[in-house]
Amino acid sequence: MFRSLLIIVLPLAACGGLAGEWEGECQTMVANTLYTYEVSIEIEDVKKGDINGAGEVIDQDDARSQGEIDGTKDGSDVTLTIEFDDGLNNGETFEIEAELDGRELIGDCSLGSHVGDIELERQ
Repeated sequence: MFRSLLIIVLPLAACGGLAGEWEGECQTMVANTLYTYEVSIEIEDVKKGDINGAGEVIDQDDARSQGEIDGTKDGSDVTLTIEFDDGLNNGETFEIEAELDGRELIGDCSLGSHVGDIELERQ
């Protein structure tokens, strides 16, 4: 009976974690036109609320920007900043403010003056 309990509880506990690969979209309005960025992040670890990893953002013209992630987690609130060090947006930052809900991060995103909604799902 104890083994059955562990099998049931362990998968449920893993669903709420933040470390791992996440993919989704950031959608913004630019001059009354919907503009979509594809976003992929890999969160390597979360220690005492501090987050680090790597991220990639691809715009509608398939231009890629890559960089390191720095962020924080406070309860279900997650704040991430990707500092681009390679690609089209080299030297700029992409920001995410989201809420962790199981296998999803849902919230706001911004790149320069482009501000919109983001939805990421654990892969």
